[in-house]
Amino acid sequence: MIKNWFHKSDAMRLIEQKRKDSIYLYFLAKGQRKYLGKPDKINQEKAKEALILLDTQITEYKSFRNKIEKYLYGKHEIEIKDSEYKMIFFDMDGVLFEKPWQESKSRKVAISSWDLLFKKLGQYDIYEALKKNFENGLYGDDVDSYVKWKEATCKTLKIIPLKEKTFQEVIDSRILSRGAKELFQILKKSKIKTAIITGSFYRLAQRAQKELDEVNHVRAHCRLFFDDNGLLKRWELNKTDYNHKIEIMEELALKEGIIDKNGHPDLNQCVYVGDDVNDLEAFGAAGLAIAFNSQKSIVKKAADIIIVGGDLTEILSPLFDFEMDKEKISFYVSKDVKDEWLNFAKTKDYSTLPDFIMKIIEFYIKEERASLKNIE
Repeated sequence: MIKNWFHKSDAMRLIEQKRKDSIYLYFLAKGQRKYLGKPDKINQEKAKEALILLDTQITEYKSFRNKIEKYLYGKHEIEIKDSEYKMIFFDMDGVLFEKPWQESKSRKVAISSWDLLFKKLGQYDIYEALKKNFENGLYGDDVDSYVKWKEATCKTLKIIPLKEKTFQEVIDSRILSRGAKELFQILKKSKIKTAIITGSFYRLAQRAQKELDEVNHVRAHCRLFFDDNGLLKRWELNKTDYNHKIEIMEELALKEGIIDKNGHPDLNQCVYVGDDVNDLEAFGAAGLAIAFNSQKSIVKKAADIIIVGGDLTEILSPLFDFEMDKEKISFYVSKDVKDEWLNFAKTKDYSTLPDFIMKIIEFYIKEERASLKNIE
């Protein structure tokens, strides 16, 4: 697999919607002119070439989506070939369920179901303090520090106290990621086993299992129990974080008969889909690591595939080894050029441009800069 393959369906939808009025041609040319300091000459030919590449990708993408839909809805004129992967492990918050967002220091950051619960209770400052204690190592720096943090968190919830009605409202408020149901239907048809491994709530994982056409396995960190008055009574905390994710992956792979020639669990035949730093160990163990809609650069760097846009069906392309011309859908540039362009995009208010368009502009800027150096 090619590292850092960006497959951005959201950008494609925007391209299809707006390309008729040539706004992207305008932005491509404008971006080159301002960045390169060439106010008297707009390179229309380069911009047109970029649009041709976009059109090519749209055509190939539509073909693949059509292939998926025929497979999904029983029209088998075109079959999806078998995948080399036999099992997929999913993180839950931010992967199977959409990321909730909040403003933090003039930028939006994703938050978890734990955050949402304390916000609902009006006690978010308390949770932030507990989180800071964890980040500062006050619960230790061993593999069980996450469990100790959540133990302190659950004790706090009991003191508040947490009512089951409030807890259920948070569970019900979560929205499945776009394409989640379609993805799991295809995985079930393809006889690929599925599992959820999450540091979140067992009740939310149960909901996912029910709504996503029977996920094969669920391992969740926190299970809450309530008394007859609907108040939090006790809890169970399972080790589902960091290195413990690998232990669970090996356990479930062995259970499903996904083994090597020596009878050991073979995680090379498995995929892990995650979005946060507690998925990094699982990324390293899996045969294919997919960063889904992640904000964290360290997570993206550790992944084999990066998917942006929030549509879970996008993982089907690498999963079934769908062959596109990778050069047409990924533009590789140095970190320096990328950082320069991203900074330029912010200062010149180009943040409204879809990421995919920005990558194309970035590619042509690199070419233009190289040609200018040659002239000099």
